[in-house]
Amino acid sequence: MIRLNRIVIPLITVAVSVAGSMLTSTGMDGWYETQNKPTFTPPGSVVSTVWTILFILATISVLLYWNAHAPFGVLPRDERFGWILGFFILNALLNVFWSFLFFNQHQMYRAIWEAIRLG
Repeated sequence: MIRLNRIVIPLITVAVSVAGSMLTSTGMDGWYETQNKPTFTPPGSVVSTVWTILFILATISVLLYWNAHAPFGVLPRDERFGWILGFFILNALLNVFWSFLFFNQHQMYRAIWEAIRLG
């Protein structure tokens, strides 16, 4: 028997990763390279590796939480269950929105404000 959470949660993570990557790559075509960046700015390969690890860890943590609150799990599903899953999805959407603002629309200050205000 396939559990729905083992498909849906990883699919959300993959969709966010693909959407963020597509939005990021559109801004890397010249615009980002022309920006004045500090000398300690890591290369793109480091950034993409770190984000991949973060998304994998977020997915694992939500799966562990979901399974602990499954119908036959240890903990009952309560109001917090919905809030935590909602925050997982909201965080995913905000990650994509930040990539859209920064790399696609080149609105650095709005992207920074969004990260500070909502992060």
